[in-house]
Formats: sequence, C-alpha cells, structure tokens
Amino acid sequence: MGAEMAENVRCRVVRHLEHLTSEELKKFKLYLVDCLPRGCLEGADRAKVADLLVSSRGPQESWKIALSVWEKMGLTELWVRARQEDLGLVPAPVLPASSGQ
Repeated sequence: MGAEMAENVRCRVVRHLEHLTSEELKKFKLYLVDCLPRGCLEGADRAKVADLLVSSRGPQESWKIALSVWEKMGLTELWVRARQEDLGLVPAPVLPASSGQ
C-alpha cells in the first residue's frame, strides 16, 4: 500500500508540475532547497523533482510540501485544483492496474 500511495503522489506532483513554465519550475526547485540537496535538483526535470521529493520525504509530506510551495509561489489556480483533488472533489489520476495479481 505504501509504494502504491507513493506512486500516486509522484504522479500527482508530476502532473501539476507540467503546468509550470520553465521559470516557475526553477522557482519551485528553489523552494525545495530546505528539503532536498541543491545539487540533486540542478538539471532535474519535473519527473525527477517529484521522484526526489517523494523518495526523500515520503508521500504525505511531499504532497504537503508541494501544496505549500505552490501557495507561496502565488499559483492560486494550481493550488486550489490540487487541494480539491486532495479533498476528493476532483478525481485523482487513475493508475494502470498492476499485472501479476
């Protein structure tokens, strides 16, 4: 269950990061320097940023950090949509069923 939750959060973070411009992504990374080593973030694409965040801070904490950063950045529309998703008002992304069950 923990790995599935981590993958869900990772997908959600990536999906929201895809809405950021290159400059906004740089700013997002700057807000993460207290959470992650700066060297890891340099040159990291959206998927790598999400992966680093979730693998180092865990799914719940990562989602809280991402929400906090989007709010600090003034990305109100993105923050509201992510919060609605968090509250179950907007469907979260559907992950493919794992084979091998």
